[in-house]
Amino acid sequence: LKRVKCQSAPRTTEVAMAETWVPNEEGVDLAQPLPFKSKEELKKVELIQMLGSPPCHTIRAFFEFATIPFEVIEVSMVTKSQLKRSKSYKKVPIVFFNEQYQVNDSFIVLKTLSPLVFGRDATQQELDQMTEINKGVMLRMETEMFGTKERISKFLAPVLENAGCSKFILKMVAPSAVAKIPAKILAKNPNLKSLKEYGEEFKGKLSGAFFAGAEPGPADISMYSLIHMMVHLEITDVSDQLLKDGGLGDWYQAVEAKFPKGVAGIFR
Repeated sequence: LKRVKCQSAPRTTEVAMAETWVPNEEGVDLAQPLPFKSKEELKKVELIQMLGSPPCHTIRAFFEFATIPFEVIEVSMVTKSQLKRSKSYKKVPIVFFNEQYQVNDSFIVLKTLSPLVFGRDATQQELDQMTEINKGVMLRMETEMFGTKERISKFLAPVLENAGCSKFILKMVAPSAVAKIPAKILAKNPNLKSLKEYGEEFKGKLSGAFFAGAEPGPADISMYSLIHMMVHLEITDVSDQLLKDGGLGDWYQAVEAKFPKGVAGIFR
């Protein structure tokens, strides 16, 4: 009898990439792009996050805008045991695509998501604006959000509600810890503009109804998500600095109307 040598099935490109995938460091682009051409190829998406984190909120907004199903893995503020899955990167957010592909750093995640969410890469103008949102608007928003006891209380309410066994400890230490954030931010970023100024500048860059033109793009959803967080938490004296003082009220409503299934799922 003649022996027949069995041959294993050839590995797919995705399997080969998954075996050699190296997660990016903070502020560093992916060494190679994800092997997905459309959101339909995403079988499982996991977001490792902390509730109340503005960057995590923005990533959730991208997912909800594109109706991409995702699982939230909430990191304990006390033990942070959920970060053990990541070998070296120990910050949030972290996103796992199809269990194999880890992408770190919110800006890199958003940049990576843009082709899947909008069907195209973010333009350089959009990337520049997203950088301004991350390093300007978001930081100024945090100095305002944590600027009074009333605002801190509103911010912490959903965090404490979902804190589980850590609730008692966080209730004691979180308010004083959060209250120190504005001074730390301003010490490192003394030239931050007011939210009113950021709003007016963003409005001046709109290309029609939206920053991206006729339809919202990555910069639109990035900016919208931060305001939505303040609106959802009912910290309206902060959101109004962008919506009313900065003139973004009509734009905000127009973006919100473009979410296919509404915006209820963003804050979770």
